[in-house]
Amino acid sequence: MFNKHPGTSTGFAFFSHFFLVLALFTVFTLQAEAPSGEFDWNQAHSICPGIMLCEQTDNDPRPMKMWFVRIDLATPGLNVRVTGRAADREWGTPMPDCPRFAVRTKRASTVDFMRSARNDDHLDMRLAVNASPWVPWESPFNHIYADGMGLVISDGVLVSLPNDRPALVFDAAGNADMIAVSPNFTDCSRYTQAVGGFFFVLNNGKPPEGLENDQSLAPRTGFGLSADRRYWYIFLIDGRQPDYSMGCTPYEVGEWLRHLGADTAINMDGGGSSSLVIIDNNNLPAMLNHQPGGGIRRNGCNIGIYFSRTPDNHENAGQ
Repeated sequence: MFNKHPGTSTGFAFFSHFFLVLALFTVFTLQAEAPSGEFDWNQAHSICPGIMLCEQTDNDPRPMKMWFVRIDLATPGLNVRVTGRAADREWGTPMPDCPRFAVRTKRASTVDFMRSARNDDHLDMRLAVNASPWVPWESPFNHIYADGMGLVISDGVLVSLPNDRPALVFDAAGNADMIAVSPNFTDCSRYTQAVGGFFFVLNNGKPPEGLENDQSLAPRTGFGLSADRRYWYIFLIDGRQPDYSMGCTPYEVGEWLRHLGADTAINMDGGGSSSLVIIDNNNLPAMLNHQPGGGIRRNGCNIGIYFSRTPDNHENAGQ
């Protein structure tokens, strides 16, 4: 077709490309920008002694729906519980529906994990969150069991074998730390609870070199510890839901956790696995976030906070 203005099409394409590049550069810059200042935990509310929760919505540089949790690990009666082994007769055997992997845990949603802890184990669990990534994650995506979670320990029992990913660990006294792990890791007996993650997003208050290069947006869960290891921080963001929440990058997980008060932090399992559950007003487990598609995924590993049922703290734990 004859073009009356032969330069128009070329010029339009040039400027379209220019503004697209400029927009992408702007998004990159905004993604890399840390939240300013320190988070004011007076904005949060107490869901029980030692646990503060805050919900936040942000639209800059994109829609983001987030939840912040601060857990005071020095709170009397506060304990941690991690997903335990599948039945002993099954643990370590080939998965019946994917035999190249071994049975380690039986997958359960974070809601069902809390429900089982409260109803079957009679634990006064008040908060639970997804933790370690796992395999297999392939069609048909409905496998019963999980493997490959890295270091997972529950009540002093090794649940999943260590790999080269870092872990959040707790000793018998309730002291927490975040440690580097290798397949040859031999200090499992030092810890009573542990969950493996993907990788560090903060070390001594700084992101690892090159972390900002991953610009993928997704729902994410991140764990952090304060420098004195007294506070455990949880950051969770919904994602992949336009006009509601698009998620964030791994770099931003670290920046948000630093903003909350963390000195060291790990990017945990995310995507459709991200789940934050508390006890609602009817004393039932309720998930706060909204996973893509509206479903609730069965995760390979979850972690929860519960209170010892003692005469001194049982009444307070139920507040």
